[in-house]
Amino acid sequence: MAKIKLGALAGEVSGSIGCYTFSHNRGGPYVDSATSRQVHHTDAMAAKSRLAASSSAWKTLSDADRLAWTSFSSANPVVDTLGENAS
Repeated sequence: MAKIKLGALAGEVSGSIGCYTFSHNRGGPYVDSATSRQVHHTDAMAAKSRLAASSSAWKTLSDADRLAWTSFSSANPVVDTLGENAS
């Protein structure tokens, strides 16, 4: 998947052209190629496992703990590959 930054030529793109799908999420617009979504690489499977564990742990936090993490993330933004806040 690649991130894109649209300019004057294309204000918004959505849909598929050939094997490429154009879409957007809260991180902004992106292009994705139509490839198999089944991941069997050991490192990828480990990353998926860590994400699942983090998601499960988030559900067990109290409202106060979630608010603290939300405040922390607002005060410490992550900059993406295009130099923009990835929040």
